[in-house]
Amino acid sequence: ALMAAAQAGRLEAAALLTAQPGAGAWLDAADEARQTALLRALGEGHAAVAALLLRAGADPRVRDARGRTPLMEAAYSQSPAVVRLLLAAGAAETVDGENADGFTALMCAASCGDGALEVARLLLAAGADPRRRAR
Repeated sequence: ALMAAAQAGRLEAAALLTAQPGAGAWLDAADEARQTALLRALGEGHAAVAALLLRAGADPRVRDARGRTPLMEAAYSQSPAVVRLLLAAGAAETVDGENADGFTALMCAASCGDGALEVARLLLAAGADPRRRAR
């Protein structure tokens, strides 16, 4: 239910579900593609739901089956506020992680146009290597 609420951007439903006793045990549950509720929320651009999940203790360092991280999803959605939250929650250790195509979060931001400039600045400040190349 949490994954469905996250993917649909249903903030109130996600808040209700994360407030349930024992929610921490399934907060990072993943589907067959290793997508978690956090990755689904970020993939659909639902920043408020992503922030709620992070506050509830969702792991900002998860990777799906294609190697995508929450930082990559936030970079694609051009959301500086979410990138800040992710970095503050510990995602900085994945800043140079690569997906299955060899892309890093900085490469994701750079491919999105001018709207991702602030995201790129944040990633660089967190230690992203601008010299890395995609495979």
